[in-house]
Amino acid sequence: MPAEKLSQAEVNGSEGLKTIERGDAAAPETWFPAEHKPSPSCTPVITVSPRSAGVRGRRNGRTKKRPLLRIGIRLVQIALSGVIGLAAGGFILFLVNPTHPLILSLSRALHGSPAVDGGVAQPQAPGEAPRQRKDRRPSTVGSRLARPTPAANDAGSIMLFNGKDLSGWTCDLDKPGVKMEDVWSVADGVLHCKGRPTGYLITKKKDYKNYQLDFDWRWPTGKGGNSGLLVHCSTPRAAGIWCKSVEVQLMAGDAGDFWAIGDIDLDVENEAQRHQERRYVNLTDGTEKPLGQWNHMEVVCRGEEITVTINGVLVNHATKASVTEGAIALQSEGVPIEFRDVKLTPLGKE
Repeated sequence: MPAEKLSQAEVNGSEGLKTIERGDAAAPETWFPAEHKPSPSCTPVITVSPRSAGVRGRRNGRTKKRPLLRIGIRLVQIALSGVIGLAAGGFILFLVNPTHPLILSLSRALHGSPAVDGGVAQPQAPGEAPRQRKDRRPSTVGSRLARPTPAANDAGSIMLFNGKDLSGWTCDLDKPGVKMEDVWSVADGVLHCKGRPTGYLITKKKDYKNYQLDFDWRWPTGKGGNSGLLVHCSTPRAAGIWCKSVEVQLMAGDAGDFWAIGDIDLDVENEAQRHQERRYVNLTDGTEKPLGQWNHMEVVCRGEEITVTINGVLVNHATKASVTEGAIALQSEGVPIEFRDVKLTPLGKE
């Protein structure tokens, strides 16, 4: 069958484009049947600039990618705006109310807290109902948000314990004839309590109010036990050996709980979950140092409000206390415990 030969365009290696020309003997051969042979008048010579074609291709590629890129950038901007907004809102809420449940919940989620075993009986005075450590859901909040301390007048601070002797203190013990010095002693600036018999060392001054009380305590034998700080003390032996007061718990593992001794009312946040008969469970466990090491407690009593901080961490906060003044006492409750740097600072005006 008659046929004519038509040369194929040489191939441009960089862009894969073709230039078609007739009569190029070096190009690969393509044969057409005679009846399908291209007419010279309709066989164009096509010449495309590789550079312009490549630029056009790259532009088209960028055009297709731009919408996705813009969407991605916009999503990142929205996410960043949301994070910044939440952070700003949380900071403002913390400044307005550091004990707000949302702030406490966030702190718990970030820091965590060790599990708490339930059902452990606390040492108690003879004739007093056992202090049963009731089950509660383990706190996963290690609240590390220290509450701002009201202004205190350091110039007027009083060392309740002078580091030398028991001047300014007296005691009430559940065994007649036992002297204060048989239970409490002073050495190297440290107040040592044997823990037995049960009772308390109490200030002779009976009308302390509106103050910040700072002190250190530790379990010298490395064995934890029970003790407590009593504030707003009044009527002796209102509950067994204990005087009417608000106890700030020092029991190892539970430091910072409130105990109402006698006819006393307190309000706390999330009271339905934290109020257990006379006990007001603290906000967080896990703030105490290992047994044998010194811990620091700060108790702020201002009017009807009581705030407790341990080692720089807010652990309890009560309002609407039905008592607002009284003596201050330290418990002897079963095991040796030591105290030092017991300082009271009157609060200035807000």
